[in-house]
Amino acid sequence: MNKYKIGDKLVCIDDRDSSNLELGYEYEITDINEHGNIQVAEEGLDLPHFYKPSRFDTVVEYKYENTAKDVVKTKSGTFDPSKQYKTRSGSEFRFIGFGRDKLYPIVGEVWYAENWEILTFSESGRYYKESEESCHDLIEVADKIQIKIGDIDVAVYDDKSILFGNQASNPLTNDEIDAFIEALETFRD
Repeated sequence: MNKYKIGDKLVCIDDRDSSNLELGYEYEITDINEHGNIQVAEEGLDLPHFYKPSRFDTVVEYKYENTAKDVVKTKSGTFDPSKQYKTRSGSEFRFIGFGRDKLYPIVGEVWYAENWEILTFSESGRYYKESEESCHDLIEVADKIQIKIGDIDVAVYDDKSILFGNQASNPLTNDEIDAFIEALETFRD
């Protein structure tokens, strides 16, 4: 069977091949069939099919609620959802909550290819096994300065990375920063 029961609140983590499920949306379990598949409801309306439980994850705390009890102590440090994180490759990350999966309890949205994708991470922010480094791993964002260039919001972090739109750069070298400033100066009136 599965680990869920009727009334559990779930978030969809796999909407492939479904015209009814939406990635990142919350659902409530309304029925469980003899095969352990679940029927869910959105805003009180049952969806017409039963789904595999692996398409969902339980989120303990709802999106973007930051309280002191949400801090998780780990062997390699502390994940604190009140702090800002990005992936090692520079993509923006938004904390959703803590799931029940003991290996990957951190649930969040990552901005990839013009879409928010829901991913899970280990308690130290790793995307894969603890021993393997990945471009998807979470790293804490350094202090930042918010600036506006025309209608575009830009954040410059003290680790020398830049958040432009929803995509963060890797830390820049001094030469790259100078080239960026020079390019802005070129188009200045």
